[in-house]
Amino acid sequence: MKALYNNFRHFSGLNRLTRLFAKRLHPFVVCYHQVNPVEMEAHIRYLQRHFTIKNINDLRADDRGCCAVTLDDCIREDFHKAAQLAESLSCPITFYVPTGYAANNASMWAMKLKWMLQQTMPNNWRGTFDDLCSTWSNAGQQTGALEHQADEMLQEQGLKATAIPDALRVIGPEEIQRFRASTCVFFESHSVTHPFLYLCTEPEIKTELIDSKSFIEGLTGQEVRSFCYPYGSNKIIGSHAPALAALFYQNATTLVSGIFTENDPFRIPRIGVYPGDSVAYLATKIYHFQNLQWAGL
Repeated sequence: MKALYNNFRHFSGLNRLTRLFAKRLHPFVVCYHQVNPVEMEAHIRYLQRHFTIKNINDLRADDRGCCAVTLDDCIREDFHKAAQLAESLSCPITFYVPTGYAANNASMWAMKLKWMLQQTMPNNWRGTFDDLCSTWSNAGQQTGALEHQADEMLQEQGLKATAIPDALRVIGPEEIQRFRASTCVFFESHSVTHPFLYLCTEPEIKTELIDSKSFIEGLTGQEVRSFCYPYGSNKIIGSHAPALAALFYQNATTLVSGIFTENDPFRIPRIGVYPGDSVAYLATKIYHFQNLQWAGL
């Protein structure tokens, strides 16, 4: 269905028609988790041709014709690909760091599953990985329990978490400091432990907000003003986190799909971009939401 819809918009000229009004379109934020550098470079060049790319902290709801680019989790292999593109293309990119993992050179539970499946079923791991991530994310368990569960699965397969390659771990303090003077690489908070916030108490949420902010500021010497809700759906964000984030941050981003049309800087939607997304499909995602807004939907 996605391919059919993309082809319809492309061959009907609807994307091209919407693009004619690029400078009048609502601002939007694109979000990466994984990076194919060839695809991401093509995406960024397209965005630079038609929009003004801003730092997330400079983006406002009334900034027509503007967008921001973000990358969540800062897994080392993806971070370095994206950071290199940010510098070479002079494109501001916001990198959301889960600081507890950064401090401990740790791998997140999803990366543990990815590595385990790549070792045990190298030719068809992707479908099982996607199913496990979806099931575990909706299991109602806190992140710590999922980390423990992933470690147990590794042991059952005769694998050790210490053997996970550095490329699948979150970047460390030295890498954050290396870019502290960059004008294109910006580090913001993705919490400490990457928790399911709806399962947290208010004091626990405050700790996640404050400690992650302090950690990054101590490394960069720059104020941390943006928070990215882990997992990012309305359900998982919960009812308390946005109000608490407003106490310590300038804005906060979600994984709710959409464009930045309402002046609520603590529930900024984003457009997810994934490996295999062509420039044409990125355009379809952007202009789809713009057209929905024009139609009042």
